Amino acid sequence: ICFPLMLSSLMVTAYFKLEVILIIRFLGDANAGYWGVLLLTLAPWFMLCSAISPILNHDLSKFKVDSFEYKRYLNKIFKYYICLSIFGISVNVLIIKMLLVKFLGSSYSGAVTISLIASLAITPIFLGSLQDVSIAHRGTTKVVLNKLIFGLPFSIILFSISIYYYNLIGGAISLVVSYYVTSIFSNFFFDRYFFKHTFAAIYGR
Repeated sequence: ICFPLMLSSLMVTAYFKLEVILIIRFLGDANAGYWGVLLLTLAPWFMLCSAISPILNHDLSKFKVDSFEYKRYLNKIFKYYICLSIFGISVNVLIIKMLLVKFLGSSYSGAVTISLIASLAITPIFLGSLQDVSIAHRGTTKVVLNKLIFGLPFSIILFSISIYYYNLIGGAISLVVSYYVTSIFSNFFFDRYFFKHTFAAIYGR
């Protein structure tokens, strides 16, 4: 059960490294530094998701996966996560606009705009974390690997084209698009269960 998740983690780690390599290759070292700041502004939200996941896992494990109670609780958590991610985007934007340059210095002002754009990825980060817990309960961890086999080539191609033609702004936009595609919309093909719950939570059903 854990092997697909382990392999997926290795693939994602390699992809993050590839992003930096591509930026250095096409845009130079300074822009790679700006990209590092962008990733730094998203890191706390990954950490928050990791901190919440064990609690969520404990609460969900009280119910049988195919029970009405499980689905109702999952739907409620969806709503909480969507609201929390919107709050996270707002906090991230305020911190970036008010404090990023103040703490890092004016030489990092080139990271402000791309970090603001990347803040929109916080929502799929939260939903992806919730999906990982759901997948583990259903024993379908190969879904994660299947999504990455589809998502990583898509992300690499989109990112390469974006930074080549539109510099770091294009890279930030492609990052957000990749997160939404791989964390939400690709579920239509690879995890229909989670896809239905996503939109049921959004539309309040």
